[in-house]
This record gives sequence, C-alpha cells and structure tokens, in this order.
Amino acid sequence: MVGGALSIHVDNREEYANKNMDLKMFYSTAQDFESIAAKIGVMNELKAGVPRGAYGGVVSFWWKSNRMFIVPQSGPMNPITYLNEPPYRIG
Repeated sequence: MVGGALSIHVDNREEYANKNMDLKMFYSTAQDFESIAAKIGVMNELKAGVPRGAYGGVVSFWWKSNRMFIVPQSGPMNPITYLNEPPYRIG
C-alpha cells in the first residue's frame, strides 16, 4: 500500500482531491509531521516521539476519497513486538 502510493507535497494536495488514489507525504522531524498534519487537519500530536495513531511511524487516513499516508522519510519503522513469555521482554 504505502510503497505503491504516489509521493506528493502537502501544499499540492488539492490537485489530487477526489481522485481515488493512494498518496503519501514524507516527514523527517517531529516538526515536519506536526506541520503536515495541521495543514491536512488530522491529529498532530506525538507521544514518546511517535505520532498518535501511527503504526510503524506511518499515519494513514482518508482524505477527499484518497487513502493518504504520512510516512517517515526513512520509511516505515519496525513496530515493537512483545514476546508473550516471561520475563516479557521486548524483542
């Protein structure tokens, strides 16, 4: 999904309104993410350095019939997985 999405700049998003496309925008810092999210109107808060609602650093949502992704510049991060065995370590 994210890999096949068309890369766009947040300021050019209106060109793609109602086109039924997968679109992605990249962020490299927390400030970049907050700026992009504020312009689009999605929650721009971070908790522990990770955007709220993100999976692997990627925030996905629908915008004017398009599936949108806000993606870290380095690409999707590996989410932390918890091993369900004592001593319940992160692995």
